[in-house]
Order: sequence, then C-alpha cells, then structure tokens
Amino acid sequence: MIGIVGRYLLSVALVLFSKDAFRQALGELRDTEPGSQLFAALQLVIGVSAAVGAIGVFRRARWAMAAIATWGITTAGLLAAQPLFEPMDAEAEQGIWIGAAAMLVAAVLAAWYAHRIATPLRSANPSNQRRRSPDGLPDGTVAAEPVLAPAPINAAPRVPAEPLHDESPVRSNARVRD
Repeated sequence: MIGIVGRYLLSVALVLFSKDAFRQALGELRDTEPGSQLFAALQLVIGVSAAVGAIGVFRRARWAMAAIATWGITTAGLLAAQPLFEPMDAEAEQGIWIGAAAMLVAAVLAAWYAHRIATPLRSANPSNQRRRSPDGLPDGTVAAEPVLAPAPINAAPRVPAEPLHDESPVRSNARVRD
C-alpha cells in the first residue's frame, strides 16, 4: 500500500514540476532579455524530463530513474546559472547554491525510489535469467535417479517368473447358507 501511495505522490509531484516548467518556458520564450532562450530551453528539458519521469514512475519503468536524474541535474544547473545572468548579493547567491544542492538531493532520492520500485527486465539473455543445471533444474538441485533402468531397444519383452495375481478361486469370509 505504501508503495502505491508513494508512486502516485511522486508522479503527481513530477507532473506539477513539469507543468510549472512548461509555463516558465513559455514566459521565457516571450522575453527578449539575453539568456532567455537558454532558460527556455532548460525549462523545456526540465518539463519534458519531469513528465517522462512521472509516466515512468507510474508505470514502474526502469527508464524513470534516468528521466528523474535528467530533471534534477537540469534543474540544479538552471538554479546554478541564475547568478551568471542576474546580479544578486552574496546572501541570495548562497541561497541559490543551497537550493541547487537541495534539488540534487531530492532528485537523487526520487531517482533511487524510481529504481527501487521498477519492475525487473525479463529478456532472453541467459545472464539475466536464473542459472540452470545441465538437467534443466535450478542450480543446487539434483535430478532424481531413474527408478528403473531403461530397457534395451532390441530386447525381448520381460515376462515375470511368477504370476502377478493369485489364480485360485476368490475366497470370501461370508458364510454360505444352506
């Protein structure tokens, strides 16, 4: 139950981040200041990777971890690039760096969770499958010895030396009345 709730919560959070990134990207595309095209491109990458990560987490796909890592790294990079384009005091710049570090930590935790809940790949590659013994049984088990040795191919049918059943009349414990 906790896994399902966590999966939904992370998916919803990533959808909200994606929605905000797309809104920011549209705002940056309308802006004429230098660097707005770079910020718009970064916001588009953030939005797409967050949306893809949300879908991947919801579907428990293995690629969700990579999408979330892309989202986190791009978001931290966008935050770290802010002081290069907008002058700010040392205290605000320190806050930006703390925010970028917090974003990386959140992305690492989200990517770890996505990796943890992902379903394993099942492929035809023998290295991904459980090893088998020569008998086709899983390793650590041994095939039972045959109960009877196989009959030779050109052998005559075996006839038992003694009859298999008693040919005497059936005896009953019931009494016969006169």
